[in-house]
Amino acid sequence: MNLCTCTIVLKNKNSITFDNVEQSLGLIDQHGISNISNIKIEASDGKKTHSYNNLSIEDSIESLMSL
Repeated sequence: MNLCTCTIVLKNKNSITFDNVEQSLGLIDQHGISNISNIKIEASDGKKTHSYNNLSIEDSIESLMSL
């Protein structure tokens, strides 16, 4: 699977979208898990785009790291 977009929603309601795993993980590291309310990941398997936004923050980080 390849990352299409990763949208990180901060507790202050700001949202930032990246198309790069390293940038996404960097922002998560910069703000800390406690300052993030949601992470939405869209990834492609080459045929279809899959959306993941009901994962815990920890599971979202694991998913990003596996892309």
